[in-house]
Amino acid sequence: MYNSHHVLHYPACFEYLFFISTLVRIMQALLFKGRTGSLTPSLQQFLMRRSLLCYIFRILLSKLKPTGIRRSLWRRRTLHLCRSVSEEQGAAFLHPMTCFAKGLVENQIVEVSVLFKTWQNVTKRTSRLMRLRLSLSIPSYFVEIGRNDAYNLFGCDPGRDFVVDNLKSYHSLPKLPITLSSADTVRLAPIKQYDVEPKEDFSEELKELLQIPQVKHCIVMHFAFMIIYNGDTLCIPVVDPFTKEVSRYYFKVNCDDSPCVLDATSSFYQISYTNANLPYAAQSELFEIPSNMRDVVEKMCNICLAHDVVDDRPLVLLLFGASGSGKRLLTTHLAMEIHRNLIEMSCFDLWSQVTAQSEAKLNALFQKATSFEPCILHLTSVDVLGFDAATNTI
Repeated sequence: MYNSHHVLHYPACFEYLFFISTLVRIMQALLFKGRTGSLTPSLQQFLMRRSLLCYIFRILLSKLKPTGIRRSLWRRRTLHLCRSVSEEQGAAFLHPMTCFAKGLVENQIVEVSVLFKTWQNVTKRTSRLMRLRLSLSIPSYFVEIGRNDAYNLFGCDPGRDFVVDNLKSYHSLPKLPITLSSADTVRLAPIKQYDVEPKEDFSEELKELLQIPQVKHCIVMHFAFMIIYNGDTLCIPVVDPFTKEVSRYYFKVNCDDSPCVLDATSSFYQISYTNANLPYAAQSELFEIPSNMRDVVEKMCNICLAHDVVDDRPLVLLLFGASGSGKRLLTTHLAMEIHRNLIEMSCFDLWSQVTAQSEAKLNALFQKATSFEPCILHLTSVDVLGFDAATNTI
């Protein structure tokens, strides 16, 4: 059973320190107020206003207590959710001031509830248990999560206007039907990827993913863990020792308890390959595209998403333009936006003077594309397939 009761005493300590510092400031203001006999009228008026504010604050402090004042100050502040480029999974990053206002501490399990609008302009709410991490590099009005966590939280469909509706500790939630426990066995199904070299053994990478930090001369020891749900997608980056290139392998998580805690004591079993969407495709980084090309990608995404809702047959899109106009770049961005494998083939390699050979190559290509579904099959120079060798015409 996972236990994190040791973190519940820290908010009380923070409130106690806040209470002491407030009393010290009030005493300093009152002592300074007694020395106003030889001051100018404008400065005396300023000090009188300051003493009045201190008096009002003392009343608020006696009525609301430190916890009530803290909640009143932060009640109307809106927290926005942003997606980072971090490879860390299962963690939500917050500014320390935000954690102080919410009464949260690092490595605590929190529920992140988010309101957002889908691509169909429908407002939805979703929530997820995550591990809390502190970061000074993000503003106090932001909650930051990784790209893979954003995919597990919102799915394949794009969204916008992400606002954190609620952020609270796991122990302050209503009693759950299933107690959060540590996962004994986790089955990982590799997702078929077209442009990544197959790899069989991931034991070392899994150990690095959830290894226990060995920090010497440290009083407080912490351990690595993450919250997983059945059906999540787990990303395991593999670094080539010679080229230093990073290849990302994706796995579908199959666990008995959902949600559960994945830590260094959990056992992993790799099962057979499966077909599924990729969190952010096999491409790690892409060049920025102009705004007019971005509009074309957005229109293509809307067409693909709408077609998936109403029809199961493959969708055919024709991109027409001069050589070097960005057709391949558009297709790559489209594959990333809708989380599909990208299979590219030049029709010059498919065409043959013998029609039967061309048909055989096309059938083999379509069978390969079927094995990597869902995918995008990008055929370049498609007009070559209509070339007639006898008449030299298309």
